[in-house]
Amino acid sequence: MSVWLRLGPFRFSSRGRVGVRVGPVSAYGGGHRRKRRAASSARRSSQVGQSPSTTSIRQSDPVHLEEWLKAPPPQLELPGRFTQNWFAEHAAEVHPGQLETLVEELISRGWSREDIDRRAVPHLKRAALDRQVIIERHKQGLRQVAINRQIVEDKNAAREQAAAKRRSARSARWHAVSSAPARMWRRHRR
Repeated sequence: MSVWLRLGPFRFSSRGRVGVRVGPVSAYGGGHRRKRRAASSARRSSQVGQSPSTTSIRQSDPVHLEEWLKAPPPQLELPGRFTQNWFAEHAAEVHPGQLETLVEELISRGWSREDIDRRAVPHLKRAALDRQVIIERHKQGLRQVAINRQIVEDKNAAREQAAAKRRSARSARWHAVSSAPARMWRRHRR
């Protein structure tokens, strides 16, 4: 919020904007303008090329996501008005335990079942599917890490066994070579 100071036809803003108004003509310039939040967030999401809910889901941590899904649902924060854009932006934040409350609220606000199925359910299903994909990828990654760890452990165990066999063979050869002259000397003395 900015404060304006008016001196005759001139106006000065606390943000540094200056304006002149003479009759029906006015001109303003300079300073810092307030950004419209909705327009800037829509612009950012269109630059990325993904919907905001998909972006927030893909950036979320699978471990925290699983903990959030297992925990009891938080209280649902309801907007003043449900719109298509609200569902596109906030479907990922709706806990599965909040769906029943959300549907009851929509019906109480005059939404029909057809409207809910057509306008809300696709966004909620996509968010649930994205959550499942994230969790499944994480579990698959953990399984692959365990498999790789087992392979490395098996290779190390095989290397250790081969090294132990080589050491024992080397020791046996050394013992045979080192004791051979003594045996020959004993035979010779007899």
